Amino acid sequence: MSSATTILQDAFISYGRADSKGFASKLNQCLIDQGLEVWFDFDDIPLGVDYQNQIDDGIERSKNFLFVIAPHSVNSAYCRLEIEHALRLGKRIIPLLHVEAIDKDIWQQRNPQGTDADWKDYQANGLHSSFPNMHPIISKINWVYFREGVDDFQTSFQGLLTIFERQQDYVEQHTALLSQALVWQRHQRQVQYLLVGQNRIRAEQWLKQKFTEEQAPCQPTELQCEFICESIKNGNGLMTDVFLSYSEKDRALMDQVRSSLMREGFTTWINRTDIRVSGDFQAAINKGIEEASRMVYLISPDSLASKFCQQELEYARQLNKQIIPLKMRPVDLDTMADDLRSLQFIDFSNNAEGDNVAYQKDVDKLVKLLQEDSDYFHQHKHLLVKALKWQQNQQNPSLLIRGYNLSHAEAWLKVARKHGEQKPLTLQEDFIQESLRQPPNQSIDVFVSYSRADSDFARQLNDALQLQGKTTWFDQESIVAGAANFKEEIFNGIESADHFLFIISPRSIQSPYCAEEVEYAQSLNKRMLTVLHRPINTKELHPALASVQWIDFNSKKNDFNSNFSTLLRALENDPAYLRFHTRLLVQALEWDQQDRDESLLLRGKARRETESWLLEAKDKSPQPTSLQQDFVTASASEEIRRQRSAIRLQRVGMGLISLISVIAIGAGLYARQQESKALTAQERATRQQQRAEIQQTLALTETSEALFESDQPFEALLEAMNAGIALRAKESEIKAEEEKTTAKRGAAKAEDKPENAMVSELDALHVDVITVLQQAVFWVRESNRFDGHDGIIWDTAIRKDGKMIASASADGSARLWNPDGSQLGDPFVVDETQVLSVAFSPDGKQLAIGLENGDIELWQIEPQRRKFTTIRHSDDPVTDLAFSHNGQIIASASEDKTVRLWKKDGTPLKTLTQHIASVRAVEFSPDGKLLATGADDSTLRLYTSDGKFLKTLRGHRAQVKGIAFSPDSSMLASASWDETVRLWKSTGESIRDIRGHNTLVYDVGFSPDGKYLASASWDKTIKTWTLKGEPITTVYGHTAQIHSVDFISLNGSKDDHQLVSGGGDRTIRLWELDRPLITSLRDHQESVYSVVFSPDGGTIASAGADNTIRLWNREGKALKALKGHTSVIWKLAYSPDGKTLASASSDYTVKLWNSEGKVLTTLADHKGPVYALAFSPDGQLLATGAADRTIRIWKLDGTLVTEIPDLDKDVLSLAFSPDGKILASSGWEHFVRRWTLEGEELDRLEGHRGWIHEVTYSPDGETIATASSDNTAKIWHTSGELLYTLAAHQDGVVTVQFSENPDNPEKNLIATGSYDHTVKLWNMDGTLLTTLRGHEGRVNHLSISRDQELLATVGEDKRLLLWSLDLREELDLLLSQGCKWLEGYRRTNTKAPADIKNYCAQQPQSEDS
Repeated sequence: MSSATTILQDAFISYGRADSKGFASKLNQCLIDQGLEVWFDFDDIPLGVDYQNQIDDGIERSKNFLFVIAPHSVNSAYCRLEIEHALRLGKRIIPLLHVEAIDKDIWQQRNPQGTDADWKDYQANGLHSSFPNMHPIISKINWVYFREGVDDFQTSFQGLLTIFERQQDYVEQHTALLSQALVWQRHQRQVQYLLVGQNRIRAEQWLKQKFTEEQAPCQPTELQCEFICESIKNGNGLMTDVFLSYSEKDRALMDQVRSSLMREGFTTWINRTDIRVSGDFQAAINKGIEEASRMVYLISPDSLASKFCQQELEYARQLNKQIIPLKMRPVDLDTMADDLRSLQFIDFSNNAEGDNVAYQKDVDKLVKLLQEDSDYFHQHKHLLVKALKWQQNQQNPSLLIRGYNLSHAEAWLKVARKHGEQKPLTLQEDFIQESLRQPPNQSIDVFVSYSRADSDFARQLNDALQLQGKTTWFDQESIVAGAANFKEEIFNGIESADHFLFIISPRSIQSPYCAEEVEYAQSLNKRMLTVLHRPINTKELHPALASVQWIDFNSKKNDFNSNFSTLLRALENDPAYLRFHTRLLVQALEWDQQDRDESLLLRGKARRETESWLLEAKDKSPQPTSLQQDFVTASASEEIRRQRSAIRLQRVGMGLISLISVIAIGAGLYARQQESKALTAQERATRQQQRAEIQQTLALTETSEALFESDQPFEALLEAMNAGIALRAKESEIKAEEEKTTAKRGAAKAEDKPENAMVSELDALHVDVITVLQQAVFWVRESNRFDGHDGIIWDTAIRKDGKMIASASADGSARLWNPDGSQLGDPFVVDETQVLSVAFSPDGKQLAIGLENGDIELWQIEPQRRKFTTIRHSDDPVTDLAFSHNGQIIASASEDKTVRLWKKDGTPLKTLTQHIASVRAVEFSPDGKLLATGADDSTLRLYTSDGKFLKTLRGHRAQVKGIAFSPDSSMLASASWDETVRLWKSTGESIRDIRGHNTLVYDVGFSPDGKYLASASWDKTIKTWTLKGEPITTVYGHTAQIHSVDFISLNGSKDDHQLVSGGGDRTIRLWELDRPLITSLRDHQESVYSVVFSPDGGTIASAGADNTIRLWNREGKALKALKGHTSVIWKLAYSPDGKTLASASSDYTVKLWNSEGKVLTTLADHKGPVYALAFSPDGQLLATGAADRTIRIWKLDGTLVTEIPDLDKDVLSLAFSPDGKILASSGWEHFVRRWTLEGEELDRLEGHRGWIHEVTYSPDGETIATASSDNTAKIWHTSGELLYTLAAHQDGVVTVQFSENPDNPEKNLIATGSYDHTVKLWNMDGTLLTTLRGHEGRVNHLSISRDQELLATVGEDKRLLLWSLDLREELDLLLSQGCKWLEGYRRTNTKAPADIKNYCAQQPQSEDS
């Protein structure tokens, strides 16, 4: 059982039934009402189980042991057993005094036959009272008094809850670690049950935590100490802090010293636990000494006489190990060796038996010695182990150290040469010097990723690889323990390795740290290799690993060496390509980390070699990353820029030539022929410059694409706008140049014009610009950005009327903003402190500012700005502020653990002290009845608005950072560092927790209409949710953690609002959640496979794997859900009159529905899933195709007209010709069949190299389009002639449709959708117009409205997207839309690009701008 599966409980109640059954039951219920988990014997012992085992288990899993003091419990042997077990486990014990004594009457009721003599004996034995026989430990602990009739229950209960909250993190960790340690112990201390990763680090920190100013709530047990230290040892490759050298006769003394060292977090090596069965004893001893930082020698007469101890001492001396002697028993000093006698030893022998104080003083001396210069000895050990391994393997160069480790070792060596006794060995010096002689910047062959539970196998594999000359990155060797940034070192290792080798086991595939390594390697396109160490459930395997064939080291068919040979062969696959991939990746990452410094770009031969490698990489794996491609593109762009500079110089030269030419002509020295040559040279120079400018614009489109892919759509829009503006200018320039040149050349032939090639390049660029501009305009949500702060923005506040925004920043200022981004007046500046919080009064005339120094400044901001007072909350930072609904009270939250209430003029009213940690959030309910607070103690507290405490809300597992009331005050939302948002009733009952952020959540807010929530996180995103906890959307754009999120109502409307956020990137951003050009519909619960517009375009139908048809209007409003199918729905089709909707399903049926959503007919003759259907143009017939390899043609009343049986493959698509005479079919074949309506095959359209997912006719009946898994769509004449191929998708094309516009046929287009997550729009001649990006998975189907205004697409991401097609290829319209979107930004933000400002300023304003 791991910690993940052990359910911890908050309290165990130990009591005696005779005296305290009713009290214990009441206490149990009160604790449960507080949201606490309680072990109570009436509830937690099922029938037919071992009673004592259940009790022991309950104590083990409980954070607090509550002992109810009463005569019966004090004198109960069972209760005493419970106390003893709790003490052995180091539990926090909280005694509750319930009954001091019972009188004779109560005794007599329980003992009706008892006599006076019996009662006297009862008293004489102290059985009537709680005090004579009380356990001595219980008598020393402060009690909580619950005496009936004496103490107030509620007051005592609140005191008990306060104790629970005191040091609750420490107590919870104690309980969790104890449970894990017990599991380890019960599984014979196997390594796979040890702690790994961050769990181990947290446990180590917990063990070393000291309580200097208060008593520790509970004590670590010896088992916990050993468990944690063994986990540390395992994490450090079995290396230790201390080798204990002792005589077996001193074993008890050694055990005592070892326990003391482990309590301080030191790892130890002793022969009893660290020598494996059947291992070489002396070799194991030597290895233990080598891998320990120091030796602690226990001096006694027996150890001085022991040859084994002397051998250990001698070997430690040879290795220059520091030896710390402990005198454990009196000895004759003359019998000690001179060098040992010269050492300062710690004398434990003069401690009186049982004198724990003297013993602890000696332990403290030992600990202090071990802490002195510990980094030096730690590095000494690591380098010694590496050097010995290098020496033992014939100085194998793959074992040398590199990079950070090498520079660290070189620095250590300089210090070591000046060290006292423990100088470096010659071997260590040779090893470091040889490492320094290596060529720099060499890539590493293999990065080894594994769970620490598999350390033994990982070490074996790593050693074997190194013996074969492979350089490895293995954390136990490649990271010095205690490295400042462990994660950064790991990522650096992955970056520099050619292969990523993952050891598969149940623990590794469940490890979040391993998953993080896999995902980072995947993001870098590393070649992945996997080896199976232990059997797993393959469904739990990370997708990036699931696609890789593992090498099965778990199989008994082959031994380790045989499997290892297979691994070596895999490592030898195309090493030169991989080395180049790694080298280029490292260069690209450095360029990116240095803010894309131009000086780091490739030049000359290196750039040309890299471009050749990119061409070679086309058909290889792994593919180059987008960053590598950006790096190469930027290098090429920089080369073009340099060429452009050269062209400018050339143009100056050409100007001089022109001047000379004019003079020469005037003098009659040159003929017209020389003039023509000069003109041609000028043209060439101009064309060269234009080509360079086209490349620059192309680089802008690629930058926009990269920004869009990296979740920065606003920046992507800016770059796309720059590209569009540059393209428009270039098209105008080239057109003018063409007219000018034509006039000069006269009747020159068109094919001789050099500008033809330039026009072709411009056409290709036009498509790229349209694509990036369109995707940015469609998907951008950030409508404005406020720049001005120079520090983190900690808080924002919105004035009630939505006409003003306030911000608080670490730069020592607060600022006021208009919603358009313009600043209102000068900032509020404070000296030498941060502004942490801001709040508006309800009337908007007052602003409160909370400061890090503990002050609160109150400002009047209207009608004139003035500071009217400063309030002193405390010396600690003021973290949050709130005004009551009537503006009469101000609440301030502070890191001093209090909330204070003030009159609006600053007069103090009340201090709220219920929290036991820093308070982070405070909020009044809109109805004025409640005050809520959230704090680092993981709780929320509810009060009346005047500060009367009501209730504690428990449920979060980490600090509560943000809270918000719903507009109607019925609900409360909280944001926590436990990565959740939690929704509560305002009465305190938990409604649900909402999960989706993958890290800390900082803030939460309700929409003005109260229908949904927004949350802000450290993961740089804002997420919106329904009140049921369903995700609506994720907003990307911030480049650092987001601290504040709120809604701003526009024009006083609850329905018209935007999001406002601020955070670590020092910006405030406004977000428009309703996109005018695209609608994202998420009601489907599974993948969506079909979508279709009704013939009148007023209704959209969609269906998929949730077995439901959903109907929508054109605005995306859900109209109806049609249920009836019992399996996946693959296809939908409307009849030409729009009155009937047909659906095809995996439940083997086709259903016909009327416009009211009622089933008219069910066609159930197919014997397999039905994938395809189509109505005839006159609406009289319906064709269906299925996995039973038949096609059937029906009348709408269900009468079968024609059956085409015994096809070779399943049917995926059907289409009638517009004249209704021919039916085309496609499926798991590489061709299309055409049939008469009687079922006679007419011909086949052949040419695809993959399955054909869809076939469709053009509205005029002249052409046929097919979509295939061979990544193409093809357009055919109805005669069967292939007209052209649409080849731009990167994965299978699964859907293709023609638009239908008989009134304006030149505006018709073709749309294709693909598994590459994109939709592409094409002219009818096959020219690519644009690419639509937005789906987060495969695109499955699409449909175009008959008026060509909307495109509907559906996919694996469970979404239906509605796209406006008005802007599909109109550059000017897209630029106009971009200008409109950026209106506030370009008008008020000084950082807005000048080209965009100038261009947009010259455009006519639309009525709604």
